Amino acid sequence: MMIFERDIAIDLGTTNIRVFVRGKGIMLREPSIVAVDKYTGRMLKVGQDAQKMLGRTPANIVAIHPISAGVISDYDMTALMLKELLSRVTSFSLFKPRVLVTVPSSVTGVEERNVIDAVIEAGARKVYLVESAVATAAGAGADLSKPDGHLVIDIGGGSTEIIIGQGMNIRCSFSCQMGAVRLFQRIPIRDHGDLDAVEQIAADILADKLLDYPVLSMPGSWRGTGGTFTTLAAMVKGIYWTDRTYMHGTVLTEADVARFERQLADMTLEQRKQLPGLQPNRADIVVHGICILRAIMRRMHIGQITVSEYGNLDGYFKREYLMGAQKRG
Repeated sequence: MMIFERDIAIDLGTTNIRVFVRGKGIMLREPSIVAVDKYTGRMLKVGQDAQKMLGRTPANIVAIHPISAGVISDYDMTALMLKELLSRVTSFSLFKPRVLVTVPSSVTGVEERNVIDAVIEAGARKVYLVESAVATAAGAGADLSKPDGHLVIDIGGGSTEIIIGQGMNIRCSFSCQMGAVRLFQRIPIRDHGDLDAVEQIAADILADKLLDYPVLSMPGSWRGTGGTFTTLAAMVKGIYWTDRTYMHGTVLTEADVARFERQLADMTLEQRKQLPGLQPNRADIVVHGICILRAIMRRMHIGQITVSEYGNLDGYFKREYLMGAQKRG
């Protein structure tokens, strides 16, 4: 099946939603937040506009995070939020778009149905779901046409996807219920003395998953995608957040990760916000994301990992064969 010009892909993240239009790239990158009047239930703003309202408006306006670990936790607000975001990229189109949505490997049938229904309600003509593992592996630069082994780590706000493949085959992929936001909400990090406890939580969650997905050592490439990786890449290079191609391909060693983990843990929130390469809106959760990465690198014996600024949405449109992995709505 060929891809039409109006095809759109959506990455439903706990922290951010990204909307990708074929031929144009990522057109929207908005926080997954809805501002709601708690007395009337009316949606007021979404994304950055909603985030700006918080703390500056009457107490009757509250924030809702309708996405959790890549699936819908509040159906009505998700549908309204998606309708608003899709309207921003399709306002001049006479036709409803076909929309692809990436979903975690652990998604249930009910959760799949909720995603499809919400996107249809938001204005899509057809909805396709694809497991984010395959798309992420392609987008992160793993050459799926070669027989080499590859491992891709995608650290998000609510969950972490780990994909282990060889050639065109995904040997195993799984979603761990540990993300930078999720751990931040669970346990604080006041200084480097708290790091071991947070890393242990991440290591325990990972160990439970690996009981079901035994990992065999393999040669090949190790790649990481997501905000934790690109933030570390920018900090290693000592540059401010700019075009994403500047971070793409940066190699992070375990020593780099450990150094920045300790350095950032001992800083105040305001000090972190002043650092080159660290986006201010990630200053509160960045250390928790790095703790997840360190736990994975230790458990899976990864000495270094290459940063990719291209993730599941890029991978989908770069690899037409992924169309065969879709589940149609």
